[in-house]
Amino acid sequence: MTRAGDLPRDELLRALTEAATQAVRAERVVVFGPWARGSESPGDPVGLLVILADPLGGGLDRRQAAAKLGSALGDFRVPKRILVFTEADEERWQSSPAHPIGQVLGKEGRSGPDPESAHLLLDVAARHLKAVHGMAEPDLFDDEIFGFHCHAAVAGALRAWLALTGGVRVPPAEDLVELLACVGEFWDVPEPFREFGPLNVFAHQCRFVPLDEPLEPGERRRWFDRVRRLHEYVQGLLAQIEHPIDNPG
Repeated sequence: MTRAGDLPRDELLRALTEAATQAVRAERVVVFGPWARGSESPGDPVGLLVILADPLGGGLDRRQAAAKLGSALGDFRVPKRILVFTEADEERWQSSPAHPIGQVLGKEGRSGPDPESAHLLLDVAARHLKAVHGMAEPDLFDDEIFGFHCHAAVAGALRAWLALTGGVRVPPAEDLVELLACVGEFWDVPEPFREFGPLNVFAHQCRFVPLDEPLEPGERRRWFDRVRRLHEYVQGLLAQIEHPIDNPG
């Protein structure tokens, strides 16, 4: 069994990339994040961007490839963040600062608003919003699960908002306060959208321990309404950019 401390840093990264390449016949594997910059701290995950051939290598679908990578790299006792994409994904998104591929590869490209990435981010976030809408009954879904999907829906909407800014690298952080601060550098954030920070607990603490106190009656509905309004607001901004209304004056 290979532990992180058994290998020097560079050898560990080389062994990880080689094992990932062999496991799924990857076209290439790129290390990203703090380990790529040489600024990792204890507990930081090794980021691995795995690019598969089209069609997917070895006849695997994306989910099967991710599972096979998890199994193949399990003996490396170091946290890992693995992103699996195809060559077609790379071609499509390598110039988008709002997409993980563009963030990792850092290719020069789109400097204006990126509606395509905004659509993608909003679509994924809308799936979490749909889950939130279906979790109104606390007897069926715990507060921690409800809050997790609230957080994911907000994070996705904020990243889509940043994609509309143009030329801004969207931070991968899950901290909603940080994402809101990034949005606030370029946009006037309406008052109702400035206080999503309390949802951070569902993405961080509640992954390991339950809430100290349950949500109050009616609180789920209030959170859902706030997140829904955020989505509608960002969708409105996207529509304005895609279909600007000419001022006859």
